[in-house]
Amino acid sequence: MIALPFALFVLYAIVYFTDFVEYFRRKYSKSLKEDDENAVGAGGSTKKALGKPKVGGAFTLVESETGLPVTDSKFRGKYLLIYFGFTNCPDICPEEMDKVTNALQYLEANHPAIADQLNIVFVSVDPYRDSLEAINEYLKDFHPKYIGLTGTPMQVKEACRKYRVFYSAPENATRDGDYAVDHSIYTYLMDEYGELVEYFSQDTTQDELKDGLVKCIRDGRSRFVNQ
Repeated sequence: MIALPFALFVLYAIVYFTDFVEYFRRKYSKSLKEDDENAVGAGGSTKKALGKPKVGGAFTLVESETGLPVTDSKFRGKYLLIYFGFTNCPDICPEEMDKVTNALQYLEANHPAIADQLNIVFVSVDPYRDSLEAINEYLKDFHPKYIGLTGTPMQVKEACRKYRVFYSAPENATRDGDYAVDHSIYTYLMDEYGELVEYFSQDTTQDELKDGLVKCIRDGRSRFVNQ
């Protein structure tokens, strides 16, 4: 039988870690929400835009299809819709990526010129388990334009830092480990120069995503006003 003091210690450790993860997730979500309240959205909000979050920047990762290093410069010249997740995600990641798939199919059918201006990227936040093969297999369920990216744990960490993506995985994670990865749920739209134009949350509906992409790309609308 496990000694009572040790059992209590384990219980307190689990509670503490859970609170710690939730604190940082809320911190990141609150930061984006505060930026949102000071921004002009694609839907035409009349709120005064004061600036935009510092989202985006240089990164070096590995493209899953080719196995070759790729930098952010590969996606310059077109709009970029980028989402961070992991292939073992049971529900949220597939739902968000399905929304993007459906939105792109809509654009291809109704606004082909806009669809042609858009790259879509999935970045794994689980580099231990998400091999190149695993990512390629995972992306078969979504739009064929999806580009999968991964890298070393440090490369992924740096890319997430640039895009203000919070994620948590066990420090001793292994390729065959059984664990979940908690992470931010935002899809970012970057312009041809790598600047943030808009972001879409889990609460964004399918129609809002479609309309937002049209307004941002065709009409040049942005949630933010450059200073």
